[in-house]
Amino acid sequence: MSKKSILLSAIAGKNRGTLANELDKINILEAITHLEDVNPTDKPTQELELLDGNWRLLYTTSRELLGLNRFPVVQMGQIYQCIRTDSTKVYNIAEITGVPFLEGLVCVAAHFNV
Repeated sequence: MSKKSILLSAIAGKNRGTLANELDKINILEAITHLEDVNPTDKPTQELELLDGNWRLLYTTSRELLGLNRFPVVQMGQIYQCIRTDSTKVYNIAEITGVPFLEGLVCVAAHFNV
């Protein structure tokens, strides 16, 4: 099995991290580290343009993002990260649904540095 497949298997069924226990988190972090070891980019922190774009978030340890799922009338849908390297900004966009006719997006913007 490829290192990418091992990571995808480790995060499967973890609902982006909300269902991950401590052992799961350790195994996921280890799988991430092993995948980073085979990164073909010599100095990834110097080639930020490779990150530029819109990404669907499969796993996070962010309490802020995972906390959206704790409101009783709201269910979290997909979460996306829009990374804009030219402005060093990242936008986290989460789909939410709730009682009938309640649906929308929650967006949080932040700056990043390397």
